[in-house]
Amino acid sequence: MKHRTWLLEVLRLHFEEKLPRIEAGRRLGIPKTTACDLFVRFRKAGLSWPLPPRINAKNLDKRLYRQNSRKSSGLPVAPAPCEITVAPKRPRRPNFPRDFKIALVAQSMQPGVSVAQLARENNINDNLLFNWRRRYQQELSGTPASTPALLPVTLTATERPVSPLTPSAEESPCCELVLPAGTLRICPARQPARWDRSSR
Repeated sequence: MKHRTWLLEVLRLHFEEKLPRIEAGRRLGIPKTTACDLFVRFRKAGLSWPLPPRINAKNLDKRLYRQNSRKSSGLPVAPAPCEITVAPKRPRRPNFPRDFKIALVAQSMQPGVSVAQLARENNINDNLLFNWRRRYQQELSGTPASTPALLPVTLTATERPVSPLTPSAEESPCCELVLPAGTLRICPARQPARWDRSSR
């Protein structure tokens, strides 16, 4: 059986040049699962770097992969999983039951109760309890939570004859808003100096 000649080079790249395990394997064209498997086997064999002088590439191959050379089991040996450190997951936000929220809101509405102290006693944030109170009051009053009110706008096109360069006060552009309380008409103020120049 031909021994793996790349073992010593991958180990050297990792331990001497301080390359990550997967990157050391990638430099030599070794798949990352194979590179990770090498380091798992290296650790399980109780070896350390630098290797003793008596261990060459052939001896290292036999020592790390000796179970593959046994003919007792004809089944292939699955590589050991790569040990990759995973960042710890953030704790999930608690989902409090509705009954719990209503009970706390009812307690916080009692006269003389400190909302902040009640929140701390129940291990929740003060702002969370204030939000629950606000939502509860909105539900009681029937107002939806912060929905913007939109007003209907109707645009009508009116054709006006094209006027000369000096528009009269009646023909100046205006904006007209029809509101429930009445009609609002916004017209620009006439600037006499400007009109005088254009009339010359």
